[in-house]
Amino acid sequence: MEKDKVLDIKNRPFGARNISEKREIIRAGRPTPSLKTKVGTRTFQIKWYEQIDWLCASSITEKLYCWPCLLFQPKANQSWTDGGYNNYKNILSDCKYHSKSCYLCKQELPLRGHDEGSDSHNRENYRELLQCFAEIDSVFASRLSTKEGTKHISGVSSTIQNDLIQAIGNVISDEIRSEVDKAPFMSVQADETTDCAMHAQLSIIIRYVYEDKICERFLGFYEISDDKSATRLADVIATALNSFNDATDKLVSQTYDGAAVMAGTLNGVQSKVRDKGFKHAHFIHCYAHKLNLVLSKSAEKVSGVKMFFSHLGSFSKFTSSSTKRKSVFRQFNVSIPSLCETRWCYRSRTVLSIKLLYENLKNAFTSEKWDEDTLCQADNLLAKLNDFTFMFFINCFDNILSQAGKLFDILQCKLLDIKYGQSKLNDFIHCVEGYRKDEHYENILRDTAAVVEQADEFDPPPRKRSEVRKLVTKLPISQ
Repeated sequence: MEKDKVLDIKNRPFGARNISEKREIIRAGRPTPSLKTKVGTRTFQIKWYEQIDWLCASSITEKLYCWPCLLFQPKANQSWTDGGYNNYKNILSDCKYHSKSCYLCKQELPLRGHDEGSDSHNRENYRELLQCFAEIDSVFASRLSTKEGTKHISGVSSTIQNDLIQAIGNVISDEIRSEVDKAPFMSVQADETTDCAMHAQLSIIIRYVYEDKICERFLGFYEISDDKSATRLADVIATALNSFNDATDKLVSQTYDGAAVMAGTLNGVQSKVRDKGFKHAHFIHCYAHKLNLVLSKSAEKVSGVKMFFSHLGSFSKFTSSSTKRKSVFRQFNVSIPSLCETRWCYRSRTVLSIKLLYENLKNAFTSEKWDEDTLCQADNLLAKLNDFTFMFFINCFDNILSQAGKLFDILQCKLLDIKYGQSKLNDFIHCVEGYRKDEHYENILRDTAAVVEQADEFDPPPRKRSEVRKLVTKLPISQ
């Protein structure tokens, strides 16, 4: 007689088994026998297995169970793991109740909240979602309410919520390990970030090929507030990687930003990770970060371009530093995006906004609604809009940064492979080289002259035309 999988796991927990036994259980999948027992006038429906993908059953106890809960055993006792479930009358509503946490995780929403008391106006996603179900399902509402003096469990306590989060996390982690076991190689990416509570955390991501597809999986945030040294960061990364089988042989690359603590050849994280046994883990500087560095450093090398981007930042600061200013700009249908220091090529959005909203901006800056202090700043920015050189660079960098923005998005794509990335990088270089030709330069001059009122004051002297051409050709972006 075939062994009953449910009772076998209840007698010997999944967590107490060795890795080969766990793999075999996962490979075999959940048990889905047809149950013969009638409960009142209700009989078991085999279609329930198709409607509820976590449902399983025991042919001996003739009861239903939750397969993930059986494997990972939440601490709270419940019918879905201990006694078994056989209330066929309310099965669909009860399964909906048991499944609600999976919806929140799929939508990447937090379960817990800061204030889940009965007098709270917002009890956060988990409890509010349950309340939504209760409002449309009277049976579900009766089960949600805990009656004093009974053993009924509503399932909304912080302990149960934490157990659900932990169980779901374990399921996801095991699925990632299962995929990595079948992958021949893997790579790791890590970056330090600080949250709103000023806690420094290291985010770690792994990439690998599974079933001919590139997979990128987030492993977690790791606390590093107490120590950000290369030794500490390397220890955290090595610990996370060693949870996978044969990680020391499978890891072929490690990717970080260009900070000395990460990229240092002798004492950086990349060197210390290799010292921990990951001898094949070649360091690759993040290409998206490299693109930002190339653009920003190129701009710093040309004084005229450096001054241009300084003025460009003034537009963003002016429109974002006051609610009153924003109100005035809204009346003229003007919105200038703020600048992002870590994504330098996103300045293309500011450049494009100034180019497209040129007339609206001029009308906004000549508005009579500015106070004395603001009026001086507005007049200075208006002068820039009427300056031929400034608008020349607006048209010039609209072309360059729009292409850089596309390349940046490609380099950030999870499904990117080296060959495709290199081809797009070559396309970008070829595109920038084309912008440096005289024909393109003359087109930019004509476009600028068509919109700038003071163009006639700039255009006649050929010496100034050659100076502007020099500023463009000195850009080392394509070198």
